[in-house]
Amino acid sequence: MESKPIRRAVAGISALGLVALYTEVGGSILLLINIPSILLVFGLSTALMVFRWDKAAFHKENLPQYGLMIYWSGILSSWIGVIQVMANMDDPSSVGPAFAVCMLSFLYGVSGMLVAVLFSDQGASIKKQALPLVVSGVMVFLVPAFFMTVIYQWQ
Repeated sequence: MESKPIRRAVAGISALGLVALYTEVGGSILLLINIPSILLVFGLSTALMVFRWDKAAFHKENLPQYGLMIYWSGILSSWIGVIQVMANMDDPSSVGPAFAVCMLSFLYGVSGMLVAVLFSDQGASIKKQALPLVVSGVMVFLVPAFFMTVIYQWQ
């Protein structure tokens, strides 16, 4: 009988492999990498963890909380991207890249939270919160994306 860490590692590697395969079929895997977004999401969440727990911030029991910090840092970073999109609505060539950065920040936040939940032994409470958070986060971006599309079409 295999242990939980081995199953989790296999599941995580399989998920990453599927994402890489899907991305490579549709373009380059490099499309999913944006260094400023990565630094902002993971740097902000790390700073928040250190601020909250000082030296004990990165113990295994705090992994679910770190996942939540990553998620909310991704949401905040995404809203910064939404502001960039709205500020550049008059230049259609800059809207696409700015919106891509916005969505990548959200992807990093959700992915980081799911990885933290996946590798946490005591994340039962956060596992119950993870799906509603992801769904609410997606809704937070679908509604503005819809309105941005409508506004853009009227111009």
